[in-house]
Amino acid sequence: MFFLIKINGNTYLFHNIISLADFLLFINIDIYNRDLVLEYNKVVIKAEQHNQTKLKHKDNIEIVYIVGGG
Repeated sequence: MFFLIKINGNTYLFHNIISLADFLLFINIDIYNRDLVLEYNKVVIKAEQHNQTKLKHKDNIEIVYIVGGG
């Protein structure tokens, strides 16, 4: 069984169920970066939830970094 996940508009195809944290590591995202904000199916989730969140068919994830400036 295959399932599709959309990340920042890019579609990924998976064979196995994985956690959000595992997927972020797979695409080389530093999950410990404090400036990282994730929107999972239109809901912002905390870093503590990344390991327990299992990706499902047609999930939509937006990855954003907080940038300071002046």
